[in-house]
Amino acid sequence: MSDNTADRRTFSELRLFLRKTSALLACSSVEELLEVSDELLLETVDFVFCRLYLSTGLDCARSLDGEVEGEMKLVRSACPEDLRLDWSLVSWALRSGEAALFPAGQSGGGTENMVVVPLVGRTMKLGAVVLWVDFDEAGFTGQVSDLLALCGRGLSTALESLELSEQRARSQAFVQHVLESVPVGILSLDNAGTVTFINGTAEFMLRSERGEATGNEYSRAFRGEIADLIRQVVGRLDRNEDSGEEELELKRGEGDDSYVLGLSGTRLGLAGSEEAAGYVFVLRDLEVTREVTRLRELDGMKDDLLSLVSHELRTPLASIMAYAEALLMEGMIDTEEERCEYLEVIRSEGERLGRLINDVLDLTKMQAGKLEYHFEDHNLGDVVRHAATVESGLAEKKGVEIIQEMPADLPVIRIDRDRMVQVLCNLLSNAIKYTDEGGTITVRAQALETEAERPACVELLVIDTGVGIPAGQIHKVWSRFEQVENARHHTGGTGLGMPICRQIVEDGHGGKIWLTSEVGVGTTVHCQLPL
Repeated sequence: MSDNTADRRTFSELRLFLRKTSALLACSSVEELLEVSDELLLETVDFVFCRLYLSTGLDCARSLDGEVEGEMKLVRSACPEDLRLDWSLVSWALRSGEAALFPAGQSGGGTENMVVVPLVGRTMKLGAVVLWVDFDEAGFTGQVSDLLALCGRGLSTALESLELSEQRARSQAFVQHVLESVPVGILSLDNAGTVTFINGTAEFMLRSERGEATGNEYSRAFRGEIADLIRQVVGRLDRNEDSGEEELELKRGEGDDSYVLGLSGTRLGLAGSEEAAGYVFVLRDLEVTREVTRLRELDGMKDDLLSLVSHELRTPLASIMAYAEALLMEGMIDTEEERCEYLEVIRSEGERLGRLINDVLDLTKMQAGKLEYHFEDHNLGDVVRHAATVESGLAEKKGVEIIQEMPADLPVIRIDRDRMVQVLCNLLSNAIKYTDEGGTITVRAQALETEAERPACVELLVIDTGVGIPAGQIHKVWSRFEQVENARHHTGGTGLGMPICRQIVEDGHGGKIWLTSEVGVGTTVHCQLPL
């Protein structure tokens, strides 16, 4: 009966001790944790001296003062400073992971025996509690060993929890800093539509105080038009549709100045569930984005233009200088035929320089929005005949025939005649360059009746029997400063002609221009102009 009473008392004491060790987990700082652990150690065992060491690798230990000994920092001490400690015994206890008693003679620490309680976490060694006691091996009973082990595990668990909290807080602070530093607005909602985060950029763009918006449902946190925009994007995300980027024009302030807000979103999923964990939205000032894009394009064009001028201007200029010098040197020209040949080269290279300069000037005017148009009613057949006459010399020299198929009843169309002659000359010139001797180029015009909501138009076709363009290179035709790769027919052009044609037809005349091509068969350029 007495044994049962003793067992119940031991069990009651153990349960009380476990409740006290659980108090370690409630500590919110390492200083508070050390205070609680001191009290727990005093109740656990009657010691003479005490030292507590923590690993220098612990973030939560770096804020504490103390001497560093190897990989450990002394953070708690209740013993003489000259009391020696054999670190090999502490290392042995840390490896074993169990509380151990070392006799005074073995520990070398004076007349008291030494107890080492290792503090070991799941992934690292956290530290050690070193106690000097006046009992011997007989007094180091299983109950005392178990209580010290419980105390050590409780302290280890609490330390590891504080360490994880410290790391989590540091990671959150880093992520917060990153999100605040990005030049776009970031906004997040939980699956109930409550605002969980909004960075400073989004706060400025949406004109909403983050303190008032966070924790509120988005329809109450933001203005109606913004809430409607978010609702549209969330709906598409929930239907697994591509949300793209929604645009909304907003006022910047009291005046008439406005900007275009772009909003795109991502759905955060839960593992093993189709339910959304939340949503993250990116907000951009599209006016700024478009301006940056435009400036980058202009900067790229500047580099391309410098490269073009340095190369394309130099080549014809060098030819002109060389042939002019030859004409001026006495004895270099023997016949009138040779003199005319040299003059023809100078004239041809001069025209090439003129075309290059005109293309660059036209491109500059287009970029500045200053290209002027003078619209009048014209018969497109007359325009085609004029352009064909201009290019007939090049066609005859190449041995290519230009065929005109102009219906007599072709309607009168309102165009800028000079600009359309420029377009047709460019299309014919390109067709001649890439068509071999004996080939044909057909210029055909026809009136088209389009859909009721669109006006009727005249379609102009320039069809050649040339080498054709590979499908993967058609996009280069419309890109500035790019040319289709065809070494056999490479002419060293500027790569500006077709982009200028598109600008004149589509932006200047409200029409449409495109091409179809097949390698070895030929190319057809389609040009539609509204009546």
